[in-house]
Amino acid sequence: MRLYNDSAAVFPPRSSYSVESVLEGHPDKVCDQICDAILDSYLEVDRFAKVAVECLGTGNHLVLGGEVFCDGVVDVIAVARNVHKEIGYEQELNIENRLRTQSEQLRKAVLSGAAGDQGVMYGYACDSDYNYLPYGTYTVNAIAKEIDLLRKKTRLYLPDGKVQITVKNYRVDILIVSVHHSRDTNVEQL
Repeated sequence: MRLYNDSAAVFPPRSSYSVESVLEGHPDKVCDQICDAILDSYLEVDRFAKVAVECLGTGNHLVLGGEVFCDGVVDVIAVARNVHKEIGYEQELNIENRLRTQSEQLRKAVLSGAAGDQGVMYGYACDSDYNYLPYGTYTVNAIAKEIDLLRKKTRLYLPDGKVQITVKNYRVDILIVSVHHSRDTNVEQL
């Protein structure tokens, strides 16, 4: 039996890889935008606010959850509805607000300088010409952004969608665009 220490022997270099990005109206991105807007709203009221907000969305239903400590009041339901409407959704959003005041125990820990919550974040950066992102990631995000801008100009399709590219030798080899549209959309025109 022969053992290899060379990781390239086990994992040969790939000449192609796929990357995806979601459009502005994708449920994951909608939830991120709503949480960001709620955080911003609390910080406008109290720059020392402690905000830990998450949300879950499906269809026109949204659940807000988490803990907040703030010396002011924010109408989180109005903030969420406004973001949803700005993205381009017209139907009324049904919101279940489960936010509560941050626990005293957690608040004391934060005020003493300790970490208020546990979390592990992973990121990726590289020394490239593409905003420190790998070529594929930068490219797919740029394409998704242009598709979002085109939707706002033309109103040909709805906010949800995904873009996937396969990169081969630093070139886009395959491009897949999936957008949400109404039943009566002229697919050829789209």
